[in-house]
Formats: sequence, structure tokens, C-alpha cells
Amino acid sequence: MAEQLLGSAIRAYARRSGNLASSLSLRGLKAVDQRLQALMHAARYYGPALLQDLQSLAPKVTRQEEVGFAFVHVALSQMLEVSATDKRRVLAHYGTTFPVAIKDALWFFGNSSTCVALLQDAGLSFVRLGVELAGRMSLPQLLPQVYEAANRGIHTDECLLACARIGHFPENAEGHIKEVLHGHDLARQIPILEVLACIGKSLVHSELHRYIERLTASDGPTEASHPGAWASVVDTAMAIWAARDPQQALNGVIKGLRVPTDTALRVVAVAGHIDGLLPVLAHFDSLDRALNGSEQDVVRLVFGHVPGELSNALGDQTTRRLAMRGLACGVFSANGCAGLKPEHITSWTDASVKERLWALAPIRLRHGQPLKAQHLLDECFDLSHALRRWLYVAHAHQTGYPFALSHEDLAMRQMEAVESLLLLRSLEAEDDAF
Repeated sequence: MAEQLLGSAIRAYARRSGNLASSLSLRGLKAVDQRLQALMHAARYYGPALLQDLQSLAPKVTRQEEVGFAFVHVALSQMLEVSATDKRRVLAHYGTTFPVAIKDALWFFGNSSTCVALLQDAGLSFVRLGVELAGRMSLPQLLPQVYEAANRGIHTDECLLACARIGHFPENAEGHIKEVLHGHDLARQIPILEVLACIGKSLVHSELHRYIERLTASDGPTEASHPGAWASVVDTAMAIWAARDPQQALNGVIKGLRVPTDTALRVVAVAGHIDGLLPVLAHFDSLDRALNGSEQDVVRLVFGHVPGELSNALGDQTTRRLAMRGLACGVFSANGCAGLKPEHITSWTDASVKERLWALAPIRLRHGQPLKAQHLLDECFDLSHALRRWLYVAHAHQTGYPFALSHEDLAMRQMEAVESLLLLRSLEAEDDAF
């Protein structure tokens, strides 16, 4: 049984990064994470013997599973190793080879004492890890140590992001953010944009707009010139813009802002305005394939669900078009466009169609009805990881408070956090009703 649990957890973590990079939802991630959590529950029963069983599996681990083995070894060592020296030795063993697995293991299953030990370590690589974990685990009692880490040489950007995730915004941080956004180092801009995404304040508003203009200009950086970085910073910057001013972000996309297609679709989905939906619906009509993950995200967030015909790879174009038109017309009819039927639609881009939909102009559609501020996170468990992240950013902006929940966190922790927020909102609504 122990060997089976270990093998299942190793394979699950090895698949986890692929899951996060896909269009799968939080429910799909939960199926993976349950195997990790099952092992940690079992560790309380098996004790240190589980580490010995893990070592016996080492010769059987494939190259693809090595990252999962490292994750499991670090996670179990945190729970089962008594000596701080032994824990550090395990971290050092995998430090340069599997840094993300180490971070995840400590983030998911570590504790504040581990974070304190890392921040006090003589090695700067461990201090850097401690800074990130202090933010990831939102440990306000460790803010002095984070400041000390900055004095010891840990980059200001990393320390600022940790502070933001904790809910603390240092003095003079806004000037530092402006300086980084004015530069051309996309790698440095990634953590700075994460600060703006989670802090819940509309900081450097005009600078952000100029930054996006420069980033998406025809002669600006591209994914080819900055592999992995350009698409990332554009997506995060647009998520912030869509949270702050969805109409302006949508107008930018409609006018041809140079952003990845998936990012443009997320802007349309979050905005929920008819001006963005009509060209997207016309695009769906023209497809001779099932909708991909980002396209299904638009349908699910705006209209409430995805008919099976739209995701059926074996279906035909006519069936998909009728299903999409039936769903859209039903939602539009229920929101002020009474009597609208699929047969009224010649083309979604016809002027006559837009005239029929005049009642939708002031509405942001979300789950088939006008969006209400307290419903920003409703039904987010079935959206892709990328779009769910945008909703977390929108929630931080709407509340005005830091919201550092990550779309990469354990699925159960995300679900519990969102469900708690929804419960609080429902209780507040009940109080307002009396």
C-alpha cells in the first residue's frame, strides 16, 4: 500500500505542471492534488518508514518522474525528518535541479518554522526561497525577516512581491514599480506585474497603460524575441487592465491590440460586453472544429455553460453553429432582447443584428445574466486555470484589498478560499435584506 501511494503521488506531481499549462479546470487539478494529499495523510500513519520505502523506489523512477520523486522526498522530509540538518540536506540535494518542485513541496506541505529556518540560513539561495514562501504562505510575522533579506542581497523585486502577497505595501514601492515598468527587462517585470495583480490597489494607472502600449506596439518585443516572457507579461498586464477598466481593455482588443489570441479571448470573457462578443460569436460560426479551451472559457463565463455540441470534436459545423446561436439567443432574449431567435441571425456582424441587441449595450454578461460585483468568483471552478487567475485579479481590484490566492495553489485550498468568500458574500446579502 505504501509503495502504491508513493508511486501515485510521484506520477501525479510529474503531471501537475502539464495540467496547469492546459485548459483544464480546478476540478481536474483537484484529481491530481488528491493523490499528493493522500500520501501526506498516510505519512502520519507510516511515519519515517515511508522515507525508507521511497528510497527503495528510486531505481524504478523514470526520467519523466524524477521531478515527482524530488517533490515527494522534500514534502515527506518536512513532515518526517526530525533534524533540521537532514531537512536542509534534502533541499540542497535537489536545489539546483528541481527548484520548482522544492518550492511547491514547501509551499503545499511546509510550515512557518521551515520558512524561518530558510530566511535565517547562511546560503542566499535558501534565503531567496524563504522570501518567496513567506509571501506564498502569507506570513505577516515574517515581514522583518523579508526586509532583512533585502538588506542581505535578495533582489528588491522578489521581496516586494512577498510583501504584496502578505498584504503589506512598503514605502517608496510605487516609485520602484514605475522604474521597472519603464525599463526593458521583461524578466524583472514579471514579479512587478504580479505585485499589481494581487495588491488590490489601482497603482501606476497611467504607467500601466503606457507599458501595455509599448509592449504591444508593432515594433515592440515578441514571443520570438522573448520566449516565454512576452506572452506572460502581456497576459498579466491585460488581466490587470481588464480588472481595472474592462471597457477600455476591450476597446483596445477590438481595435487590434497585438496580444496573444487566448489573452484577447479572456478580455472578451471578463468584460462581457456585446461589442466584444459579436465578433467572437462570428468567429465561432466560421470554425470547422470544436471550440478549444480558451473559446469554451468565453462561452462558459459569459453564457453559463458549454453545450456538448461545441466541445464535440466529431460534430459538424452546422450543429455547432445552431447550438451556439441557440444558447446566445436564449441569454440575449432573457436580458432585454425579447423574442430573439436563432433564425433572426444572418451574421453576428450584421448591423441589423446589432440593432436588435441594443438593450445589451450597458450590460456586462456573466453566467447568462448581468454581472453583480459580489458574483465575481461564482462558478470559477469549471474555468481554465488561466481565466480563473484573471478572476482572482478582478476580485482583488473590486474589493480593494490584497488577494494573493494563486491559481497554482493546491486545488482544495483554492476551493476552500473561494467557497469561504462566497459564503461571506451570501451572509452579507442576507444582512442587507433585513
